[in-house]
Amino acid sequence: MNLELKHLAPYLPYGLMCKTITGVTGKMIQLSESSVFLDCEIKWNSGALYNWMLECDIKPILRPISDLYNHPADDEIKDSCNGFIGVKFFHVNDTPYCSLKVLLKHHFDIFGLIEAGLAIDINTLK
Repeated sequence: MNLELKHLAPYLPYGLMCKTITGVTGKMIQLSESSVFLDCEIKWNSGALYNWMLECDIKPILRPISDLYNHPADDEIKDSCNGFIGVKFFHVNDTPYCSLKVLLKHHFDIFGLIEAGLAIDINTLK
Protein backbone atom coordinates (compact mmCIF):
# COMPACT_ATOMS: atom_id res chain seq x y z
CA MET A 1 0.00 0.00 0.00
CA ASN A 2 1.21 3.52 -0.82
CA LEU A 3 0.08 6.80 0.70
CA GLU A 4 -2.31 8.42 -1.77
CA LEU A 5 -4.34 11.60 -1.86
CA LYS A 6 -7.49 9.54 -1.26
CA HIS A 7 -6.08 8.76 2.21
CA LEU A 8 -5.33 12.43 2.97
CA ALA A 9 -8.28 14.28 1.40
CA PRO A 10 -10.89 13.32 4.04
CA TYR A 11 -8.74 14.96 6.75
CA LEU A 12 -8.27 18.26 4.87
CA PRO A 13 -11.08 20.21 6.61
CA TYR A 14 -9.74 19.17 10.02
CA GLY A 15 -6.20 20.61 10.03
CA LEU A 16 -4.27 17.35 9.92
CA MET A 17 -0.63 17.69 10.95
CA CYS A 18 2.01 16.03 8.76
CA LYS A 19 5.73 15.43 9.11
CA THR A 20 7.96 15.76 6.04
CA ILE A 21 11.02 13.73 5.14
CA THR A 22 13.07 16.81 6.07
CA GLY A 23 11.68 16.65 9.63
CA VAL A 24 9.40 19.71 9.38
CA THR A 25 5.92 19.41 10.89
CA GLY A 26 3.07 21.47 9.47
CA LYS A 27 -0.68 21.56 9.00
CA MET A 28 -2.07 20.27 5.71
CA ILE A 29 -3.89 23.17 4.01
CA GLN A 30 -4.33 22.13 0.37
CA LEU A 31 -4.00 19.13 -1.93
CA SER A 32 -3.28 18.93 -5.63
CA GLU A 33 -2.90 15.99 -8.01
CA SER A 34 0.22 14.61 -6.30
CA SER A 35 1.25 17.29 -3.81
CA VAL A 36 0.42 18.27 -0.25
CA PHE A 37 0.65 21.95 0.72
CA LEU A 38 1.54 22.78 4.32
CA ASP A 39 1.21 25.94 6.40
CA CYS A 40 5.00 26.18 6.87
CA GLU A 41 8.15 26.55 4.80
CA ILE A 42 10.29 23.51 4.10
CA LYS A 43 13.96 24.16 3.49
CA TRP A 44 15.81 21.74 1.24
CA ASN A 45 19.57 21.10 1.26
CA SER A 46 19.82 23.32 -1.80
CA GLY A 47 18.54 26.20 0.32
CA ALA A 48 15.29 26.42 -1.62
CA LEU A 49 12.12 27.05 0.39
CA TYR A 50 8.82 25.39 -0.45
CA ASN A 51 5.45 24.98 1.20
CA TRP A 52 4.56 21.74 -0.57
CA MET A 53 5.77 18.15 -0.73
CA LEU A 54 4.92 15.14 -2.83
CA GLU A 55 2.45 12.89 -1.03
CA CYS A 56 5.14 10.19 -0.77
CA ASP A 57 7.43 12.61 1.14
CA ILE A 58 5.13 13.19 4.10
CA LYS A 59 3.60 11.14 6.88
CA PRO A 60 0.34 12.23 8.47
CA ILE A 61 0.24 12.28 12.27
CA LEU A 62 -2.75 10.18 13.34
CA ARG A 63 -4.35 8.51 16.35
CA PRO A 64 -4.78 4.73 16.26
CA ILE A 65 -8.38 3.51 16.48
CA SER A 66 -7.39 1.77 19.74
CA ASP A 67 -7.18 5.23 21.39
CA LEU A 68 -10.90 5.78 20.83
CA TYR A 69 -12.09 4.63 24.26
CA ASN A 70 -9.71 7.04 25.99
CA HIS A 71 -10.74 9.99 23.85
CA PRO A 72 -13.70 12.42 23.89
CA ALA A 73 -14.54 11.35 20.32
CA ASP A 74 -16.03 8.15 21.75
CA ASP A 75 -18.65 10.16 23.67
CA GLU A 76 -19.19 12.45 20.68
CA ILE A 77 -20.00 9.45 18.50
CA LYS A 78 -22.34 7.98 21.11
CA ASP A 79 -24.10 11.32 21.71
CA SER A 80 -24.37 12.88 18.28
CA CYS A 81 -24.34 9.85 16.01
CA ASN A 82 -26.36 7.45 18.14
CA GLY A 83 -23.64 4.97 17.50
CA PHE A 84 -20.76 2.99 18.77
CA ILE A 85 -17.64 1.65 17.14
CA GLY A 86 -16.14 -1.66 18.11
CA VAL A 87 -12.40 -1.10 17.99
CA LYS A 88 -11.59 -4.76 17.37
CA PHE A 89 -13.95 -4.93 14.42
CA PHE A 90 -13.57 -1.41 12.97
CA HIS A 91 -13.79 -1.27 9.20
CA VAL A 92 -14.17 1.99 7.31
CA ASN A 93 -16.78 0.54 4.92
CA ASP A 94 -19.04 -0.62 7.77
CA THR A 95 -18.97 2.59 9.83
CA PRO A 96 -21.79 5.15 9.58
CA TYR A 97 -20.86 8.44 7.90
CA CYS A 98 -21.63 10.49 11.01
CA SER A 99 -19.16 8.39 13.02
CA LEU A 100 -16.51 8.63 10.29
CA LYS A 101 -16.77 12.43 10.34
CA VAL A 102 -16.06 12.45 14.08
CA LEU A 103 -13.10 10.08 13.63
CA LEU A 104 -11.65 12.24 10.85
CA LYS A 105 -12.16 15.43 12.87
CA HIS A 106 -10.10 13.94 15.70
CA HIS A 107 -7.48 12.53 13.29
CA PHE A 108 -8.10 8.83 13.90
CA ASP A 109 -6.42 6.47 11.44
CA ILE A 110 -9.43 5.06 9.58
CA PHE A 111 -7.35 3.68 6.69
CA GLY A 112 -4.77 1.60 8.62
CA LEU A 113 -1.91 3.91 7.62
CA ILE A 114 -0.04 3.57 10.93
CA GLU A 115 0.12 -0.22 10.63
CA ALA A 116 1.29 0.12 7.02
CA GLY A 117 4.12 2.45 8.10
CA LEU A 118 2.63 5.35 6.12
CA ALA A 119 1.61 7.50 9.12
CA ILE A 120 3.01 8.45 12.50
CA ASP A 121 1.22 7.36 15.68
CA ILE A 122 0.64 10.55 17.67
CA ASN A 123 1.39 8.59 20.85
CA THR A 124 5.00 8.10 19.75
CA LEU A 125 5.70 11.84 19.55
CA LYS A 126 7.12 13.77 22.47
